[in-house]
Amino acid sequence: MIKKKKYVLAAIPNLKGLVLLVILTQVTIFSLAQNTAKKESAQEIKLIKIDDHTTLEVIDWGGTGTPIFFLPGIGATAHIFQDFAPKFTDKYHIYGLTRRGFGSSSQPVSGYDINTLAHDILCIADSLSLKQIVLIGHSFAGQEVTKFASAYPDRVKKVIYLDAAYDWTQMLSLYQNAPTPPEPTRENFSSLEHNRKYLKKVTGVLFPEEEMRARFIFDKKGKYIGNVSPDSISLHIIAQLEKPDYRLIKAKALAIYVRNTDLIELFPSYSTFDTTNKNKADAHYQLMKAFTLNGQNAFTTGLTNGTIKELVNANHYIFLSNPIETEKLIRKFLDKK
Repeated sequence: MIKKKKYVLAAIPNLKGLVLLVILTQVTIFSLAQNTAKKESAQEIKLIKIDDHTTLEVIDWGGTGTPIFFLPGIGATAHIFQDFAPKFTDKYHIYGLTRRGFGSSSQPVSGYDINTLAHDILCIADSLSLKQIVLIGHSFAGQEVTKFASAYPDRVKKVIYLDAAYDWTQMLSLYQNAPTPPEPTRENFSSLEHNRKYLKKVTGVLFPEEEMRARFIFDKKGKYIGNVSPDSISLHIIAQLEKPDYRLIKAKALAIYVRNTDLIELFPSYSTFDTTNKNKADAHYQLMKAFTLNGQNAFTTGLTNGTIKELVNANHYIFLSNPIETEKLIRKFLDKK
């Protein structure tokens, strides 16, 4: 008989990429088998020491030209960009940074405030001898992009927000009454591929296999053991957030927003919801529309060098759901003098 194990699902829902369901939703899992061989890649994984207690994972996808740092949302690792970031190696040197507490980066007892997280980026840039960088942040990473560009303006060439320019201090209140995702079945967690398909049902996108391996722990036979990062780390970060202040950003900035006109984009599994969850989804949809509008207003008010673009009815993970459109917007912005 397979023993049941309880854990908090490490899936970021397609709700502006927040991790409230990571914190709030308990599910029962039987086992998670990793039966797919790891793909060979030309990328280089660097573990860069920040201090005596902290080492951060940096993915170097190579390329030449202006260095670009891709920053993932909270709960995610740099591997989330595995299929997207390397597209830019034709003109730029591409890196992905996994913040402290997640993936292969260290889990120190402190340093989860936004000032330290931004300083971590500076330490990585210094270690790589990079004088100026472009920052591209997804979701929660908008916090780090804003703080870094404000605190170290001379080190930033341009900044790009991938559905990320929001006031994330509202995170807990926004998702306090959000609907819960469908509970996984035994089959959903019988293999890595089945797990990916379940998460697609919840989030609306298929995460790269490398990202799944970076988030979960497996034994030698591929059996699921647990999550790489405890939920307490996300809570530490959320508890120490600051309202974004764009006024000190000197670099040119692009904010790509997702504007949803129906519930399905926010809740891919809406049709499976019971009446209670459908009512919660309806109410949450209205909250998210106001949240997006407030984010855009704050961005345009605070930034003189800011540009806003919208993708209608795209997924929050726009680089996974709409890679062609997202790439075009990024390239056009980067090509401008």
